[in-house]
Amino acid sequence: MGILAEKKDPNLFGFKVDNKTFENIKENINGFSKNKVTNVLWLSIQEKFLENKEYWKDNENLNWFLEVNLKLKN
Repeated sequence: MGILAEKKDPNLFGFKVDNKTFENIKENINGFSKNKVTNVLWLSIQEKFLENKEYWKDNENLNWFLEVNLKLKN
């Protein structure tokens, strides 16, 4: 997601990313970001996406990431 936030194709960097990858991230994002260390990383990636909200808003695979609540619950 960090590579995508920079508007680059992760496949060009050795990752195998397709629609299923995005579905998996969406289904598991809360688990990925549930501790303080990983949460900071995911929040910074989301902030980068939000800087380019107009660019991502029509992308069906990624527009959900603009709105997902990644804040940790106390």
